[in-house]
Amino acid sequence: MDNIKIDAILNEREARWHRVIQLSNEWEKPVIVGSVVMPGPDKNAPCAEIIFRELVEALKQLSKVWPLLHWEVLHGALGPAVILVLAQGDARLLKRAAVGIEESSVVGRLFDIDVYDEDGRPVSRTELGFSDRRCLVCGGPVSECRRSAKHTLNEVVGKIEEIIKVLLVKK
Repeated sequence: MDNIKIDAILNEREARWHRVIQLSNEWEKPVIVGSVVMPGPDKNAPCAEIIFRELVEALKQLSKVWPLLHWEVLHGALGPAVILVLAQGDARLLKRAAVGIEESSVVGRLFDIDVYDEDGRPVSRTELGFSDRRCLVCGGPVSECRRSAKHTLNEVVGKIEEIIKVLLVKK
């Protein structure tokens, strides 16, 4: 990955975090950021848009439970993302709902749904008693596989393509 792409990704990450803080302050509610798990340099690959459409539909279900206060879609170097604020003040409850979405959908493992409390602090899966996310390829802890570069980009992308094929067959 060239330095220009890395800079764009890092700048966008920082801008996204500042947006979360801004919305947290504005609404005084937790903020949800839904994005696509897309390894490698091209975060906007065609399969990312397929996954993103599924993510958006899944997150719309939350607005059937809690009224939607804010919805915004982002496209950029980090790939597609959606930021939302619901009329629910309990970030831990929202994170439980997010984990439920990630674990119940055919492509949910390809969703990254982050929940930030009303002060902009992230709520982790583990602080709620959920296990760390699992590796797509081997099922081990994703943090260990990522840190050790245990799998090639082609292996991970191949697994993502398999998951998308299952999704398309079900439709």
